[in-house]
Order: sequence, then C-alpha cells, then structure tokens
Amino acid sequence: MIMKKKSQIMMAITGMLLAGSVFCLNHPAKASAATIRSYTIGSGNTTVYSNTGLSKRYGTIYGSDELRVLRVTDRYCKVTYPVSRGTKTGYIQTRALLTKTTGGSYRSRAKIIAYKHPGGGSYGYISGGDTVKVLGTYGNYTQVKYPVSGGYKYAFIATSSCNSYITSSQSSSSSGGSVSGGYSSGSAAGKLASYGSKQVRCYTLSAQGKVYAYKDVALRNRTTGSYISCASDEVYVQSVNLSYGSVCLSYPVSGGRKSMYFKISDIMASPSSGVSNYWISKRAYTYKWASSSARYGYVENENVTVVGSSGAYTQIIYSIGGGKYKMGFIKTGEMSTGSSNINSDPVITVNGDCSAIQRNIYNLAMASLGNRGAAYQRWAGLSYNDPYCVAYATYIANQAMIQAGYSASQAVSIVPKHVSTTKMAQWYSERGRYHSYVAWYKSSRGVHMTKNTTISSYTPQVGDLVAIDNDGAIASGPDHTGIVISVNNDRIVLAEGNTGSGTNATRTVKTHTYYKGRPYWYRLDYSKAKIVGFATPAYAGN
Repeated sequence: MIMKKKSQIMMAITGMLLAGSVFCLNHPAKASAATIRSYTIGSGNTTVYSNTGLSKRYGTIYGSDELRVLRVTDRYCKVTYPVSRGTKTGYIQTRALLTKTTGGSYRSRAKIIAYKHPGGGSYGYISGGDTVKVLGTYGNYTQVKYPVSGGYKYAFIATSSCNSYITSSQSSSSSGGSVSGGYSSGSAAGKLASYGSKQVRCYTLSAQGKVYAYKDVALRNRTTGSYISCASDEVYVQSVNLSYGSVCLSYPVSGGRKSMYFKISDIMASPSSGVSNYWISKRAYTYKWASSSARYGYVENENVTVVGSSGAYTQIIYSIGGGKYKMGFIKTGEMSTGSSNINSDPVITVNGDCSAIQRNIYNLAMASLGNRGAAYQRWAGLSYNDPYCVAYATYIANQAMIQAGYSASQAVSIVPKHVSTTKMAQWYSERGRYHSYVAWYKSSRGVHMTKNTTISSYTPQVGDLVAIDNDGAIASGPDHTGIVISVNNDRIVLAEGNTGSGTNATRTVKTHTYYKGRPYWYRLDYSKAKIVGFATPAYAGN
C-alpha cells in the first residue's frame, strides 16, 4: 500500500513537471540574432490568421503593435505580435506588412530618419554607411530594410531622402575607403539590382578558371579559399551594391551553397552601359558564355533586356517563368533579324517627355514580366481560377498613381478595379474616354458599343487600357485587356496579364508588340489579336 502511494505521488510530481515545461513553452521567445522588427503599413487594425491559407481568423494586430517577422512569402507573413499576456504567433497578408518582398541593396550616404508607418511615428534612423535594402513605395515614402542592433527593421523613409542619399548615383562615392563601383541606377548593373534576391541566375563571364570571392561588400578583403569554378558553377544573384560595384552571389559548394561578394564585372559584360529592351519573335538560342560552346536555353516571342555585349555576342536578361530570370548570351546577328527594339529610351511618348505616372507604369510592368496572377486576382477580389487580364492592367495603373503621390482612394476613382473587358470599355465610354474602332454587342453582359473613332484619329498613350479581341469574333465584343507601356510611331507595346498556355492560375504576364494597320492595331505573331478600342484614364495632365 505504501509503495502504491509513493508511486502515485511520483506520477503526480512528474505530471506537474511536465505541465510546467509545457507552460514554459508558451512564454515569449527571445529574439534571434537575425530578428526583423516592423509595424504594419497602415495604422489601423490587421486581421491575424492561424493558417497559411489565411482562412481561419485568430486575432488582431493594432497599428501600435511592433511585430517580429519570422517568415515572408509573396502571399503571407508569419509574425509574432504582442497580446495582454506575452505574445502570439500567426499569419497576416504580406501586403499588410510589405510594399514589396524583394529589392536592391544600396549603401546609405547620410543619417536618415525612419518611420513606423508612411509619414508617422519615428522608428530610429539609418546611419551613413548602412547597407539598406530598398523595397517599394507608398505615397511619398519608400519602405526599406535596414540594420539595427540584433537584426533589422522594416521602416519607411521619405522617398526624396532615399533618392538623394541611398539610390542616387551621385551619392555613390564612399568615405573611409576606396570604391570600386559607382554605377547608376539606370545602368545595366542597376537593372540587375532591380530584380531582387535569387531572381536571376547566370554564369561568370569567363568560361574557365576561378573567380575569387571577397569577405565584404566593399571588396576590400579578398579570400584565397572561396571561389567560383567558372566552367561548372551556376550562380544566383542575391543583391547588388551599385556604390561599391559588388554583387552578392550564391554559388555551389560541397554540401550546399554559399553566399559571398564578387565584382559585378565578374558576371556582366558592360555593367556601366545603358539598357534597352527587344522583342525576339524568332527562336534564338542562349548560351552560358559569349561563345556557342554551351547552350543555356532559348528565347522566342518574348521581351528581353539587353545589358551588354562581348565580341559577336549580346548579353541579355530573359524570363524563364515563375518570376525567375536568366542572364546569358545570344548571337548579336540574331538581334537584327526577327527582333525589334521596343524602346531605346525606355518610354517613348508622342508629345514630349513622359509623365511620372507613365514612367511608373513602364517600370512596374517590366518588373512584373513572368508573374502569375495571384497578386492581381487578390487585389481585384477574384479567385485564382478567374481571368485576371483586366485586374492586372488596372492594378499597374493604380500602383503607378500611388507611387506618384496619389492616395489609394484617389487612384481607384480614376482607374476602378474592373474585372471585365467589356464593362471596363463601357465605364470609360460613359465618361467620354473610350476610343472605339468598331461597333459590338456583348450579349452575355448586355453591353453595347458604337464606333466613335478611326485608326488615324486617335494616338495611343502610355497608360491607356486596351480592349483586345483574341478570338476573331469582333462583333461580339473584346475578350482581353492590356496596358500600353511604350509608343513609337506606328508600333506600340502592351503589357498583358493572363497570357500564354495553361490556366488562369498558371498563365503569366508578357509583353506584345502591335502595329498600326487598317482598321485595327494588330500583332505579327498572332493574327487573330486585334485592338478594338483604347480607354484613356484621367491621369494628371491627360
């Protein structure tokens, strides 16, 4: 009996100890050495979910709550946030926390005040010399990730300060050491920086030997034991520092991959040159190096970015789908046949210089090439199975206006979140801002359109929303939408969402070139595609 009681007592004690250990697991965890702290973009409340699908409500984050960011994806972020008895961990929409998930890295040239939200709440400061990752813009503010003691912070700084002291090529010199770079944001190196972490893969310029790494971003301390094997190692571009002319590359090592710094000139033929964009209609093979010794893929019926040249080869960056890119070479001779220069100056408009909104439209569209539709479908309230071409075009227009200083409500009043091409055309027609080349009737939506212009009486503008007929049944109304990103006399380029083969969930964003004909604008590579009308939003000055 005594032994039985002792056994019961020991079991009870053991149970209490186990219970105590479980209780300890619920205490707030200490921040790791790489802690990222942040506030939500808005100062209002943000819904927290218990699952990555963001379907099970779990709690609320207030605008005054500082968060610890544990994981970032394009759709959700895992965060720890304060509650009355410690902290909780859950999931929030990425767009509630970040303007962009990727960006280029730059070296700050001055002390800059940081804010919790766009324009509100001091959140420390960026020191001169800090390496800062520049994300997206929100009104007159730019979101950045910058180093602090024990980790990093996501915060906002005035865009004017960002332009003057971080991204500007005129602030690329360094005190306290030599600078080996000094590339402008408009250079080929600047273009490479715009793609973000691990979005571009490539090989070194040299096809033989080794390229040795540096321990620091300023390229002051070269290693002797860390190197890329040129003949075999494919590298991923993680970040680019224009000030120092350095690039952080992920390269293969025994047991995995390693990231270290290298010279931009190790991977780019002409890092200081300007960039141009070409439409390649005929298949052209790409190569790892400036020779035909090793194929790397091919391009066909797509836009490529030209970043340099080496001998008889041209170095390009091209999409491989899923928001990923390769940087390789094609034979320069193949650039002169079956291709056309989309924009020698990036955006060509008819009446003088383009506006800030138009330039934003071009930059946003080019950065979105290869994307699938999830972000645009969510923004417009669609499911992943819904067509998103109209949502994409209106999203780009809205973001361009917000970057130019418009509020979100102002932007959406000028370009509403349309999800139907025919309804979009009707909305602008009712406001006298739709130029229709043909009369049509869409019986399923009850929308009727009359002809009110001819091919010679309206000149398209960058930012126009375009109604396209893709099935050859013009009289029954348009069935696709794009947005004009370049105008060059009798040729225009559209960015179009939901294009290519696959489903509404897997089709991507691409550019297509249209030529002026009679009576429609048309594509050379797809005879059925014809522009039947242009909607001209009331942008400033438009």
